[in-house]
Amino acid sequence: MSQWIPNLTGRVDPVVEREIRRLFEYHYATTARLDNPAKVTSLDLRAVVQAISAGGSSPLNLTGLVGQTAQPQIAKVTHVTSLPPIGSNLAQAGVVVELNGIPYFFDASTLPGTWRILGQVVLTGTHVERVENFLPTSYPTNTLFYETDTEILLLNIADPSILYPAPTVGAGNRWIPILAHPVEDTHIRRGRALIGQGRVDTSGTAVTYASGELFSEDMVGKYITIGPTQYIVATFVDTTHITLTTSAGITFNVAYYFSFHPAIYYPKGTSFYETDRTILYLTRDAEGVVDVTGSTVTWASGLTFNAYWVGTEIQIDDILGNPVRYLVQSVESPTSLTLTQPAGPLAAVGYSVIGGEWLYQSGENYNVLLSIPSDLSLADVGLIFNSTDFSHRHLYTLILGFPGWRFHPGDLEPTAIVAGISLPGGTNLWKLCDGTAVSIATAGGSLATVSTPNLTGDVFILGGSPGAQRIATNPTWDPAAKTEDTSPVGTTAANSSSVVVQSGTGTTVANHPHTHSVSGLTHSHDLTNTNAILNPPSEADGGLPKRIGLQWYMRK
Repeated sequence: MSQWIPNLTGRVDPVVEREIRRLFEYHYATTARLDNPAKVTSLDLRAVVQAISAGGSSPLNLTGLVGQTAQPQIAKVTHVTSLPPIGSNLAQAGVVVELNGIPYFFDASTLPGTWRILGQVVLTGTHVERVENFLPTSYPTNTLFYETDTEILLLNIADPSILYPAPTVGAGNRWIPILAHPVEDTHIRRGRALIGQGRVDTSGTAVTYASGELFSEDMVGKYITIGPTQYIVATFVDTTHITLTTSAGITFNVAYYFSFHPAIYYPKGTSFYETDRTILYLTRDAEGVVDVTGSTVTWASGLTFNAYWVGTEIQIDDILGNPVRYLVQSVESPTSLTLTQPAGPLAAVGYSVIGGEWLYQSGENYNVLLSIPSDLSLADVGLIFNSTDFSHRHLYTLILGFPGWRFHPGDLEPTAIVAGISLPGGTNLWKLCDGTAVSIATAGGSLATVSTPNLTGDVFILGGSPGAQRIATNPTWDPAAKTEDTSPVGTTAANSSSVVVQSGTGTTVANHPHTHSVSGLTHSHDLTNTNAILNPPSEADGGLPKRIGLQWYMRK
C-alpha cells in the first residue's frame, strides 16, 4: 500500500515538516506490524533495565563523555517561568531548562547565543485541556499539539495569514488544525450545534434533562453549551443527569447544544461519513451575510451561527468590502453572536468562518418516508433521500430562497396516472383508480389522503378539470336535421260515375277511366329525439371506435 505523506515544504518550518514526516512514517511502520500479529512482540521493561545495567547483556557505554554525564545521574532540568536572559548564569552553552513543559537548550555556537527548543516537541492532551491549559501564546511558534480525544494534530503559528488572507484584529499565536483522520460516526454525534440536542434545567453545577437527546457517558470532559455559555461536563450521573465543572446558575427549560465532532475542530477538508445515513460531509467555510452593531453580530442570510465557534476567528467585511478578522466571544443563538471587540455599525456585510461547518458532499439516505431527515439546514442542501416504502426520491434544495424538501427532478410524483394490464410495482406504490381514497407521499415526508378518479368500466378519459365519473348520454339530432321526399308529380286513377246529362231517360253516359294529376306531393319531417330516438354508444348498441381495455392506476 502506498504511503501518503503531506507535502508541507515552504508552508511550515523545516523542523516541523521533518517531524510530521516522521510521525507518518512511524504510523505506517506501526500499522504494518499490526497487520501481522506475529511481528508484534511484548516489551518487558524490567528486562530492558537489567540489560542496560552494568553486568547486563547490553550495558550502556558512556565512555568518552565528560563531566557528570560520564556517570549515571538522576535526570533533572531547571524549571523556569521565562527563558533566562542572555548573560545570566543559566544562559550558558549546553544548559537545558524547562518552560511550560518544553525543554530548551542554550546554543552558544553563534554569539551572543540563543535559546532553542531541544528537539521537536509534541504536546498531548484532550481538546478541552488544550483550550483551557495550553494557550498558544505560552508556547513557541511551530509547537505541535496532539489532541488525544479528537485525534487531531495542531500547529502553533504566529502568522495566521497562511490561512486567513485578511488583517487580524488582536494579533497573537494560534493553534491551527493541520492533520486529522477521516471521521465515521452517526449524524447525532456529528450534530449541528445550532440545532441543539434538547433542553435542560440547571441548578448550580447540576444539569437535569428536560427534553430532546439524552446524555451519554462519553460527554465527560467535553464542552457543552447551555444557553449562550460554554461549560465543561464534569461527571455523568445517568442519561438524565450530568454535572458541570462550574455553576450554570438556576435555569429552566434552556436549550443545550452538544457535538462530539464540531466542524471547527478539524482541518478544512476533513471528511465525515455518517454511518447511519450513509452520507458524506466535508468541513467547509461557513459563509453568509450579517449586520453588526458594536460587538453584536446578527445573522441576515446564509449559514447560521454555530455554538462551537466560541474562541475562534470570524472574518467580517468592513464598509469597503475588505475582510477583517475578529474573535468570537460567545454565541447567543443561531442568529446572534458577540465579538471580543466592536466591529460595527455595519449593515448587510459578508462573513466567513474557515472550516466552520460540515457541508453535504455526496451520498443518499435510505429509509421509510416518515423517517425523512427533519434536522437539516442550509449546510445540507443537495442531500437526496430515498423512501424505501414509497420508492420516491426527495431532494433537499432551496425553494424560494429557503431550504426544504421537494421531489427529485425526474421522480414520478404522487397522483400521476398510468394505464396497464396489471398492477405495476405493488400495492405500496400504486392504487387502482376506482374512486376510493388512498394515502400518498408528500415532498416533505408526510402522508396526504386523496380520492382516486373512478376509471373502472367502459369509460373514456377527457381533457379538462378532474371530476367524478359521468354517465353515458344519448346523442341528439342537429336542429336542421329533417326527412325529405323528392318523388315526381303523382297521378291518381278514377272511374267517372254515371251522371245525368239531360232530363229524361236514356240520357246516361258510360263510365270512362281517366287520370287526375296531383301536384305538391314533395314534403319533409323534422327529426327529434322524440320521433327518432338514438341509443348511447356502447358495446351492445355499437357506435364505438376501435378500442382496447386497460386498467388505470394512481401513483401513491
